[in-house]
Amino acid sequence: MKRQSTIGKRIRFHCLLLVCALGQQEVVRAEEVKVISTVEWVKNYLELKGDANFEEKTSTMTIRRLENNSTPSLPLQLLPTSVKRVVLQGRRIEDSDLQAVSTWPDVAAVEVSDGNTVTDKGIFYLSAMVQLKEITLGETDVGSAGINAFSRHKNIRHITVVNQNRISQLRCFSIEDMPALNSLAITGSKIVYFKIARVDHLTEIVVDSTLLEIVEIEGAAIKELDLRNTTVNKVILRNVPQLKDLDLSNTKVTPNTLSQIAIESPGLKIKVNKHR
Repeated sequence: MKRQSTIGKRIRFHCLLLVCALGQQEVVRAEEVKVISTVEWVKNYLELKGDANFEEKTSTMTIRRLENNSTPSLPLQLLPTSVKRVVLQGRRIEDSDLQAVSTWPDVAAVEVSDGNTVTDKGIFYLSAMVQLKEITLGETDVGSAGINAFSRHKNIRHITVVNQNRISQLRCFSIEDMPALNSLAITGSKIVYFKIARVDHLTEIVVDSTLLEIVEIEGAAIKELDLRNTTVNKVILRNVPQLKDLDLSNTKVTPNTLSQIAIESPGLKIKVNKHR
């Protein structure tokens, strides 16, 4: 009996994801999926009146689906090889496009820009990509459930979330059990509750939210935490032994909270200038 090729195994695995994710009824059969070269994939998509280009030096595929054009959704049946990074740009980017990208065998980084029609459903597909190492979400409609879907992912190292549209649904940012996560940046958001737990290799956190009230961190390798000029009023820190500097300048943190932080994190240098 012939040994199955690595690509063959990948095709079957990713097709299984298409069936399982979100309980989809639509099935893409293994025999319908075709692995093709990147050049051939771009040519095929351009023939469909799509807009894409591949930069060989960085192995980056950029796909634009802008509001003022009628570019088609990405084909589920065609899997390009050698694509390490995917950039999806435009207000016509849809969850089905993320579904297609999630089956590409070599993709380690995905960036969505101006993706205001991308929802939790699309993120669920990405969270199933075991090889994914970096995710950037810009101006999407992803809510708390979509963000939380990345919890327990073993390989993601970097998460960036910028200018979320779904203000009422992304009030809580919560992830946990991500052993490879190294940096996390959230800017231009309306998050009220920020919680991370058991992210032991996380060394960098940026949280910029005009509505931030509660920050809870358990198990991280950060050395400093800057929460100045936010509306945060409660900070809970557990098992963050490397944390040396905490900036709470111009926040709403109360004296009781400061006392509790001092008890839980003795030796921590806390900067407080004034309260809002």
